[in-house]
Amino acid sequence: MNHLYKYIKPMLIFISSIIIIPILLTIFNLFKLRTNKVIVIIFGSILMLILGFLTGKKSQSKGYLSGLLLSVICIFILLILSLLFNSKININSFIYYIILIISSILGSMIGINKKKK
Repeated sequence: MNHLYKYIKPMLIFISSIIIIPILLTIFNLFKLRTNKVIVIIFGSILMLILGFLTGKKSQSKGYLSGLLLSVICIFILLILSLLFNSKININSFIYYIILIISSILGSMIGINKKKK
């Protein structure tokens, strides 16, 4: 149960960002500022890097496994949401999910190395 607590704060941040980032992109689109798919990838990878960092700081050892578990949970949530909204899963989304996994693992490895001793 103690291991579960280190994932609660990053998951709350992730779920709130699922709501906030599309709203921001819609506001940009209303003001005729074109949003690119690259911007979505950058937002997602920075978010996963930060979440991995937070998880890595709370891990005892093997930060890459904490980041991998966090990213698998987040990607599972994204897959369920994409299936709910009838979005097709193709090679582009698969590559996007791989980028999210790698950035979360890197963030957790950085977080476990920056942990106060």
